[in-house]
Amino acid sequence: MIRIKKINIVSFGGLKNVSFELNDGLNVIYGGNEAGKSTLQAFIKIMLYGISRKKKTDLLGERLRYMPWDGDSMSGSLTVEYEGRDIEIFRKFGKTAAGDKIEVTDCISGENVFGFSSSNVGEKLFNMSLSMFEKTMWIGQGQTVMSGSDEEIAAKLMNLAQTHNEDISHIRAIDELKEKKALLKAESKRNKNGVIDDIDIRTEELLSLRNQAIEKKNEKLQLERLKDELIIQQKEKRQSLEKAEKAMQFERDAEKIHKADKLKEYAYSIEEIKNLSDYILFQDCDEAELNEVENFHIKKDGICSQIEKYEELEASVNDDNSIFVLKRQQRNLSIGSYSMIALGIIALIALMVLSTPIVAMSAGIPIIAIGIIIFIISIFKKKSYMEKIEKIQIMKSEYDSSLKHLRLQLNEINTRLDSILKRRQVSSALEYKETYNKYAAAKAKLEAFEAAFNGMLDGMEYDKLIAEAEILREKLKDVDLSEYKDINFETVRRQVIDIERQLSDVENKLNYEYSEQISETDIDNELAALEEKRKKAVLEHKALEVAISAIEEAYSQLRNEFGPDLNKIVNDMVEFLTDGKYSDFRVSDEYRMKINCMGETKEAEYLSCGTYEQIYLALRLGIISLISENSKIAFLDDAFSAYDDLRAKRAIELIKNSFENSQAILLSCHERDRDNAKNLSGVNVIAMNA
Repeated sequence: MIRIKKINIVSFGGLKNVSFELNDGLNVIYGGNEAGKSTLQAFIKIMLYGISRKKKTDLLGERLRYMPWDGDSMSGSLTVEYEGRDIEIFRKFGKTAAGDKIEVTDCISGENVFGFSSSNVGEKLFNMSLSMFEKTMWIGQGQTVMSGSDEEIAAKLMNLAQTHNEDISHIRAIDELKEKKALLKAESKRNKNGVIDDIDIRTEELLSLRNQAIEKKNEKLQLERLKDELIIQQKEKRQSLEKAEKAMQFERDAEKIHKADKLKEYAYSIEEIKNLSDYILFQDCDEAELNEVENFHIKKDGICSQIEKYEELEASVNDDNSIFVLKRQQRNLSIGSYSMIALGIIALIALMVLSTPIVAMSAGIPIIAIGIIIFIISIFKKKSYMEKIEKIQIMKSEYDSSLKHLRLQLNEINTRLDSILKRRQVSSALEYKETYNKYAAAKAKLEAFEAAFNGMLDGMEYDKLIAEAEILREKLKDVDLSEYKDINFETVRRQVIDIERQLSDVENKLNYEYSEQISETDIDNELAALEEKRKKAVLEHKALEVAISAIEEAYSQLRNEFGPDLNKIVNDMVEFLTDGKYSDFRVSDEYRMKINCMGETKEAEYLSCGTYEQIYLALRLGIISLISENSKIAFLDDAFSAYDDLRAKRAIELIKNSFENSQAILLSCHERDRDNAKNLSGVNVIAMNA
């Protein structure tokens, strides 16, 4: 038997330091709006089942909604009669679940009561989950109507109806059978594999391994054939390699002979060049002598050109005509000036005699002036003439000195140049240059032959090399070199290496990849064993399916047996509430209420809102009566809002009568509910101030 004796709220939502003493039977807690009735009801549920997780439709969540505004922690306790003793359930809630605390203690001894945790208080007290508690005992504001099947409720009703023991559950039996069935075979890909699934997977793996084994076997045979082919090719290519080595040796011998012949040609050409007359005459000549001859030739041409120029200048300076011309110009200017002056004077005198003085002066003075100007010019000309005469005399002296110096340089150059030309047995600088060019070409050719000769000789002894070549020539005299003409040693060598690499790869594969191959026989034996094991598992799986089906069918029949009991209880309560107006209702599997009206079954939704809620109140109370024999208790929050006064009064009477030997807690803001409760004996009415 379970009874809530005391509610003590330390701090919860808007309630702080309040407590309520509850009795057996009906307890009515009355208070106006904002008095905290819904908060009190929420406190009771949270103390029993803890704070539920926030739902998507719940913007705040219970933890945030009921957190005191003054910053205190939510806390309080319930004193409950349980199994013949009073226990206190104390909870304190933090800002998160990690900060929550619960203590369940014996009210007399103070010792902790074993078996309670933060999540199982309600389940342990009422032997039902939070979901079932909310669908049966917990009747919140506007939450009287219930719909949808609930296997947990149905199971309790069926077990109580058949065995009067709610712990006997066909659901647990089916669950255990389904668990065993799931161990054999998964219901879907999301579930864990069962024995049959594992066998099927292993069978697929073995079939795949068997195919792989067959493929490996065929691959091994192919590799063994390839190995034999490669061994044959290796033998053939090694023979070809020996022949290629001979061909390469013959080629080296032929190159030595060719080298000796080429060295002989170079030696002959070198001696031939060294015996050329031009080379002999100029072999001690260096580039300095060549430059000296060229410079002498250039200087000689320059000096000769200068001598010719100076001789021309000297001739022009020594020319008497030029001096004569200058003297004649000077004399002519002097005579002209005297003549003009004399003419002016004569004209002046004649005009003065023949004419007036003014006319005479105007005609004679200009002529005299012209004569004076010419005279002045002749004076300057004479000065210029004297300067030119002096310059000509100086130039004449300088030209004589320069010509003398140039002729001395020319004699020195001719002497030196003649000495060189005579030594080289040539007649001119031009012939010297031509002969030197022939010598230079021969020398360059000689140096090229000598470089090629020394490079080809490469430090070997010439005579020894020639002698060895003659021996090799004699050796190759009877060899048919055309037989080895198209054989390339490097190509054959690479072919041998490639074949040997392939052969090594094949041998490694045969030694390692195919050495520990699973035999087809072992795989076939395991497949046979798995097939036998699967047959047994399939038989067991089918047996479990048959058992589950039989239990579910039996459950369906049993469910039909407790239906009449529930219908009778509901109809008796509805008949009382409606004063006999309605008395023929049916409860569907999904707890939808239907009424038999004039032989036709109709949905209860056709009735008025108040009647509709009264029917479901009767259903709730009926279910509570059937499933909660030892822990019968109901929590109601303004459950009669849609009732008229008469039916509200009957509802309170119905609850009082139904819960005389148990407990019901009704919270209401309606004065009529308070007054109706006070008019009934044995009802505990508690005023709740805002």
